[in-house]
Amino acid sequence: MRSPDQIGITWEENQLLMQQLREKAALENRRQHNIFEVEGKVYGVGVNDKSRPAYFNNKATKEYDHWIGMLERCYGKNKHIKSRPTYESCECSENFKSYSYFYDWCQSQVGFKNSGWQLDKDILIEGNKLYSEDTCVFVPCDVNNFLTNRKKQNRSGYIGVSFHKASGKYAAQISFGGKRKHLGLFEKPKDGENFYFLVKSRMAIELIEKYKSNLDERVIDVLLSKYKTEEIEAGKRLEVNQ
Repeated sequence: MRSPDQIGITWEENQLLMQQLREKAALENRRQHNIFEVEGKVYGVGVNDKSRPAYFNNKATKEYDHWIGMLERCYGKNKHIKSRPTYESCECSENFKSYSYFYDWCQSQVGFKNSGWQLDKDILIEGNKLYSEDTCVFVPCDVNNFLTNRKKQNRSGYIGVSFHKASGKYAAQISFGGKRKHLGLFEKPKDGENFYFLVKSRMAIELIEKYKSNLDERVIDVLLSKYKTEEIEAGKRLEVNQ
């Protein structure tokens, strides 16, 4: 098997991909063995009144895949899913527990029909734990990963920064589009983190340009407001430290 570097993705992105594959395999296993229902309800809470299609040519519809995946993340027992902090204590709104409601909601959502786009609950409201018609949007994987990687700290205690042993300085790196980019070496880890956020804010603009014709305007607003603020603040901090 080739390493992540050989196929052009970072270690973090490879781990996220493997996590998604494990979740998909677990979901398919449950579907094949028909063990979703508890006392007539999917995962003990979901209601499928059969008024909307769940399968077509023996394959789950996109709506049903998203619905089952959402319910499993909130109410399932899969250890790989439950180990991720973003899914801890998450739940679904009463409306989203109804498959027919969720199915109809999907039809009017920007990006739903795009291949490979994901249902996201916490882009509009950071840290949100509720899947609902007011909090969820469909986004492409690279937008989702871009925002997920933003939150990760490493052993240096700073985002996007690691200690560079050979130089005795702190190296700033960023992942974008499946590739890792070296941003430079810094005397102070905080300066590396500030520069990381400066670059990240500009990459957010690139993502907006790439998807602006298909992306929900609320997601665009979040990216613009969040990263514009971080760009300004990071720039100010770098100027002060020079």
